[in-house]
Amino acid sequence: MQCTGSGNPTPSDITIDVPDSTNVGSNLVKVNSEGKYIGNLLIDSVNEDYAGNYNCCTHNFLSGVRHEACVTISLAVEEEVSVTQNSYDSDYSLVLGNQVYGTTGYELAAQCKATGLPRPTINATLVNNCGTVSTITKSNDIEIIEVKLSNTSACITQTFHCCGNNTIQGRLNTKCSESITMSFVDQEKPNDVKIENLGNLAAADDSLVSTLETLLLNCSAKSFPESEFVWMYKNTDEGDGTFQAMNSVDFPTSSVKSKGFTYSILSTNGFSRDHLSGENYQFQCTASNVFGEATATKVIKITESTNSEVSSSVYLGVGLFLFIAALVAIFVMYIFFIISSGKKKKGDLGAMSWIVCKCCEPKEQPVDPHPNFDYKLLTLEKVATNSFNVPLYSHPRLVTVESDEFRRAPVYRELEQMTMQTNSLAQYEPLY
Repeated sequence: MQCTGSGNPTPSDITIDVPDSTNVGSNLVKVNSEGKYIGNLLIDSVNEDYAGNYNCCTHNFLSGVRHEACVTISLAVEEEVSVTQNSYDSDYSLVLGNQVYGTTGYELAAQCKATGLPRPTINATLVNNCGTVSTITKSNDIEIIEVKLSNTSACITQTFHCCGNNTIQGRLNTKCSESITMSFVDQEKPNDVKIENLGNLAAADDSLVSTLETLLLNCSAKSFPESEFVWMYKNTDEGDGTFQAMNSVDFPTSSVKSKGFTYSILSTNGFSRDHLSGENYQFQCTASNVFGEATATKVIKITESTNSEVSSSVYLGVGLFLFIAALVAIFVMYIFFIISSGKKKKGDLGAMSWIVCKCCEPKEQPVDPHPNFDYKLLTLEKVATNSFNVPLYSHPRLVTVESDEFRRAPVYRELEQMTMQTNSLAQYEPLY
């Protein structure tokens, strides 16, 4: 890259300012010859980083006054094509990723942009045979293609993708975008607008904000197209009761959009006490789109209480609940131990006998001195139960035992196991 400066008297110097992304300034070779000053800038290996404007300046002195002349050299570097979606939100549309939503009854447009040098060509491939396609040339390295839907009964949705290509040193480069979907949504003016306190004290009282925390309010609204929000506030303890605008430095906001919903979060730039000197405030959030607006208000009290002070009663209640739950668990485990250990008499239950005696004290069973047994059945079941080592007899024997002793006897435990297989404990119990 060569820049030549001339004049009378001969220029005393020449410079070339290079783009910040390069480090080729030291490659400038200067030659002063025959009343001219020549600057040669050498770039060994050009890539996209060197694209930009190079400002060449020279100067001389005439009657002690410095005079300067400059020229700008624009360097364009070959660049492979790239293709991206170029759709944007409008009063009647919403772009979420590769989804472009329009309002029913209004025209909807979606775009792709191809960038490269030489300037690429671009085309769109549509799934449905509807809509119009047009191209827009933005510069020597940008080409845009636009797809429009008019929301007629024959074309209520469209899906397409774009491909662009250019040629560099005889090599064809092609890139394509992801699929873009266009559809329509019924119009809806803002409604169900509400403000929520997101601060640390909100769990105890939704109206409290500590002086030692950041004010954090969330305003949500249902609408389509999505809403724009305006926040205002007033100190209810003083002033004329008029809502005031909030500056974006002390009270920054951020918005989140989704299909049919919009959220706006208001916060203070630092602690609430740095911007709210009073105690009682009212905040107002107005959501609006092209079809209307709606407003919500919320009362906020600035307090010096901390989160631990406000929540002490909550923690006390939780602690009391956990203490009672622990006592109940211990009681249940005690009952389970009593039942599983075989303690059946009321006197065995200790201090809890007056509570659990009804469920553990066995009922007296009448003893039949002349039981009627099916000896044939007894003989058949003897074969099936020998594996339990339970002594069975061909003739009944009457044994006089206390009821409690009977239930403690090892044979009774074996009979309980046998019941799982024979389901005939009721026949053998009187026998033993």
